[in-house]
Amino acid sequence: MQKKEPVEYDKLLLVLRQLYFEKRTGTLFITTDRNRSVRMTLDHGHIISCTHGLSRGREAIPHIRSIKTAKYSFNERFFDKRPNRDLPSTREILTELGVQLKTDKPISSPQQPIRFSDPVSPDVLFTFMKEQLALLIGPLGATICDVHQDEIKQAKTAEQFQAAIDMVTGEINNPEIEEKLRKRIREKFSTSRIVSDATIAID
Repeated sequence: MQKKEPVEYDKLLLVLRQLYFEKRTGTLFITTDRNRSVRMTLDHGHIISCTHGLSRGREAIPHIRSIKTAKYSFNERFFDKRPNRDLPSTREILTELGVQLKTDKPISSPQQPIRFSDPVSPDVLFTFMKEQLALLIGPLGATICDVHQDEIKQAKTAEQFQAAIDMVTGEINNPEIEEKLRKRIREKFSTSRIVSDATIAID
């Protein structure tokens, strides 16, 4: 997980949210637009230490929140086991940084799976989803898709792509917008089958 080009703070929050929910272990390295170095160490999704320049622990949180744009990378092999004793709980840290943690969704009927029958590239599907979600909720929609682009573009079966769609819609927390996006995907690709490239169709 790495981004060499600067991204907006909102995307950093989505990355951090993903690491938390996936219970990842390692260190998130961030270089801010002001050339400040930030490190956040996670242990199975829990933030055990963080730094921003010379600030450490709780003192670093307001500085991290002030980031406008930054580059980032996540390294699972780098893990500092020394925790910052003054840090609050991970959920408190994420909430203070502005991470959306709400995952409760109203009970609804199961989503109708999208049935693919004609060849279409995962890249085309990704581009369409990104464009449509940006139209529905603005720039944050494109950011959400960018965070999950690997899952979308690496899908090799209709089931894997359906899972990627579920992952993206799970970030929205708005049932009406979710259904609009699913409807647009269904209308566009309901007669399409995913292919890994221009010549090979994968059932």
